[in-house]
Amino acid sequence: MTLADLGAWAAVVTGIAAVVTAARATIEYRRQGAQKRAELFADIRKRLKAEPRFARLTELLVTDDPTLEAMPFIDKWDFLGLIEEVGLLTNSGLIREEVSHHMFAYYALKCADSVHFWRGPKPIDRTHANWAVFNDYVARMRDLSTRLVYDRATFRF
Repeated sequence: MTLADLGAWAAVVTGIAAVVTAARATIEYRRQGAQKRAELFADIRKRLKAEPRFARLTELLVTDDPTLEAMPFIDKWDFLGLIEEVGLLTNSGLIREEVSHHMFAYYALKCADSVHFWRGPKPIDRTHANWAVFNDYVARMRDLSTRLVYDRATFRF
Protein backbone atom coordinates (compact mmCIF):
# COMPACT_ATOMS: atom_id res chain seq x y z
CA MET A 1 0.00 0.00 0.00
CA THR A 2 1.39 3.35 -1.02
CA LEU A 3 1.32 6.64 0.74
CA ALA A 4 -1.34 7.84 -1.74
CA ASP A 5 -3.51 4.82 -0.88
CA LEU A 6 -3.19 5.58 2.84
CA GLY A 7 -4.17 9.21 2.16
CA ALA A 8 -7.26 8.07 0.22
CA TRP A 9 -8.28 5.70 3.04
CA ALA A 10 -7.73 8.45 5.58
CA ALA A 11 -9.98 10.76 3.55
CA VAL A 12 -12.69 8.07 3.37
CA VAL A 13 -12.50 7.36 7.11
CA THR A 14 -12.55 11.08 7.88
CA GLY A 15 -15.56 11.56 5.59
CA ILE A 16 -17.43 8.70 7.25
CA ALA A 17 -16.61 10.09 10.70
CA ALA A 18 -17.84 13.53 9.61
CA VAL A 19 -21.13 12.10 8.31
CA VAL A 20 -21.68 10.05 11.48
CA THR A 21 -20.89 13.09 13.66
CA ALA A 22 -23.26 15.30 11.66
CA ALA A 23 -26.01 12.68 11.88
CA ARG A 24 -25.56 12.34 15.64
CA ALA A 25 -25.57 16.13 16.06
CA THR A 26 -28.79 16.38 14.03
CA ILE A 27 -30.46 13.67 16.09
CA GLU A 28 -29.40 15.39 19.32
CA TYR A 29 -30.60 18.77 18.04
CA ARG A 30 -34.01 17.29 17.20
CA ARG A 31 -34.19 15.53 20.54
CA GLN A 32 -33.44 18.77 22.38
CA GLY A 33 -36.02 20.57 20.24
CA ALA A 34 -38.63 17.97 21.11
CA GLN A 35 -37.69 18.23 24.77
CA LYS A 36 -38.01 22.02 24.66
CA ARG A 37 -41.42 21.74 22.99
CA ALA A 38 -42.54 19.28 25.64
CA GLU A 39 -41.39 21.65 28.39
CA LEU A 40 -43.27 24.58 26.82
CA PHE A 41 -46.37 22.43 26.47
CA ALA A 42 -46.16 21.18 30.05
CA ASP A 43 -45.64 24.71 31.37
CA ILE A 44 -48.73 26.06 29.62
CA ARG A 45 -50.82 23.06 30.62
CA LYS A 46 -49.68 23.45 34.23
CA ARG A 47 -50.56 27.14 34.23
CA LEU A 48 -53.99 26.38 32.81
CA LYS A 49 -54.79 23.67 35.33
CA ALA A 50 -52.79 24.65 38.43
CA GLU A 51 -53.27 28.42 38.68
CA PRO A 52 -56.42 28.89 40.76
CA ARG A 53 -57.71 31.81 38.68
CA PHE A 54 -57.43 29.85 35.42
CA ALA A 55 -58.82 26.69 37.02
CA ARG A 56 -61.83 28.69 38.19
CA LEU A 57 -62.28 30.31 34.76
CA THR A 58 -62.16 26.99 32.93
CA GLU A 59 -64.61 25.48 35.40
CA LEU A 60 -67.07 28.33 34.80
CA LEU A 61 -66.55 28.27 31.02
CA VAL A 62 -67.79 24.69 30.79
CA THR A 63 -71.35 25.82 31.53
CA ASP A 64 -70.95 29.51 30.60
CA ASP A 65 -71.83 30.33 34.19
CA PRO A 66 -73.09 33.90 34.74
CA THR A 67 -70.47 34.20 37.51
CA LEU A 68 -67.96 34.74 34.69
CA GLU A 69 -69.21 38.31 34.39
CA ALA A 70 -67.94 39.08 37.90
CA MET A 71 -64.50 37.52 37.37
CA PRO A 72 -61.65 40.05 37.55
CA PHE A 73 -60.83 41.69 34.23
CA ILE A 74 -57.11 40.92 34.62
CA ASP A 75 -57.84 37.19 35.04
CA LYS A 76 -59.83 37.15 31.82
CA TRP A 77 -57.15 39.18 30.04
CA ASP A 78 -54.41 36.81 31.21
CA PHE A 79 -56.48 33.77 30.24
CA LEU A 80 -56.88 35.15 26.71
CA GLY A 81 -53.14 35.81 26.67
CA LEU A 82 -52.45 32.20 27.65
CA ILE A 83 -54.65 30.93 24.83
CA GLU A 84 -52.83 33.31 22.48
CA GLU A 85 -49.50 31.81 23.61
CA VAL A 86 -50.86 28.39 22.64
CA GLY A 87 -51.97 29.86 19.31
CA LEU A 88 -48.52 31.34 18.65
CA LEU A 89 -46.76 28.09 19.58
CA THR A 90 -49.14 26.22 17.31
CA ASN A 91 -48.65 28.70 14.44
CA SER A 92 -44.88 28.41 14.76
CA GLY A 93 -45.00 24.62 14.71
CA LEU A 94 -43.63 24.21 18.24
CA ILE A 95 -46.86 22.46 19.21
CA ARG A 96 -48.51 20.24 16.62
CA GLU A 97 -51.98 21.40 15.65
CA GLU A 98 -53.61 18.12 16.68
CA VAL A 99 -51.93 18.18 20.10
CA SER A 100 -52.89 21.81 20.59
CA HIS A 101 -56.47 20.93 19.67
CA HIS A 102 -56.59 17.97 22.01
CA MET A 103 -55.20 19.82 25.03
CA PHE A 104 -56.35 23.44 24.69
CA ALA A 105 -59.01 23.96 22.02
CA TYR A 106 -61.91 22.92 24.23
CA TYR A 107 -61.36 25.89 26.53
CA ALA A 108 -60.61 28.30 23.70
CA LEU A 109 -63.84 27.34 21.96
CA LYS A 110 -65.83 27.50 25.20
CA CYS A 111 -64.41 30.97 25.82
CA ALA A 112 -65.19 32.14 22.28
CA ASP A 113 -68.76 30.85 22.55
CA SER A 114 -69.34 32.20 26.05
CA VAL A 115 -71.82 35.01 26.52
CA HIS A 116 -70.79 35.82 30.09
CA PHE A 117 -66.98 35.76 29.72
CA TRP A 118 -66.96 38.89 27.58
CA ARG A 119 -69.35 40.83 29.81
CA GLY A 120 -68.76 42.44 33.15
CA PRO A 121 -67.99 45.76 34.78
CA LYS A 122 -65.13 46.12 32.32
CA PRO A 123 -66.24 44.15 29.23
CA ILE A 124 -63.75 42.79 26.71
CA ASP A 125 -64.26 43.58 23.05
CA ARG A 126 -63.30 40.33 21.36
CA THR A 127 -63.32 42.01 17.94
CA HIS A 128 -60.48 44.31 19.02
CA ALA A 129 -57.15 43.85 17.22
CA ASN A 130 -55.58 42.76 20.54
CA TRP A 131 -57.36 39.44 20.18
CA ALA A 132 -56.49 38.67 16.56
CA VAL A 133 -54.30 35.71 17.54
CA PHE A 134 -57.01 34.38 19.86
CA ASN A 135 -59.68 34.68 17.16
CA ASP A 136 -57.40 33.09 14.56
CA TYR A 137 -56.62 30.21 16.91
CA VAL A 138 -60.33 29.67 17.63
CA ALA A 139 -61.12 29.65 13.89
CA ARG A 140 -58.34 27.13 13.22
CA MET A 141 -59.48 24.89 16.07
CA ARG A 142 -63.12 25.02 14.89
CA ASP A 143 -61.98 23.98 11.45
CA LEU A 144 -59.83 21.21 12.87
CA SER A 145 -62.72 20.03 15.07
CA THR A 146 -64.91 19.73 12.01
CA ARG A 147 -62.22 17.86 10.10
CA LEU A 148 -61.53 15.49 13.00
CA VAL A 149 -65.22 14.67 13.43
CA TYR A 150 -65.51 14.07 9.68
CA ASP A 151 -62.36 11.92 9.64
CA ARG A 152 -63.63 9.81 12.54
CA ALA A 153 -67.05 9.41 10.91
CA THR A 154 -65.53 8.15 7.66
CA PHE A 155 -62.74 6.08 9.19
CA ARG A 156 -62.87 2.41 8.27
CA PHE A 157 -60.85 -0.50 9.63
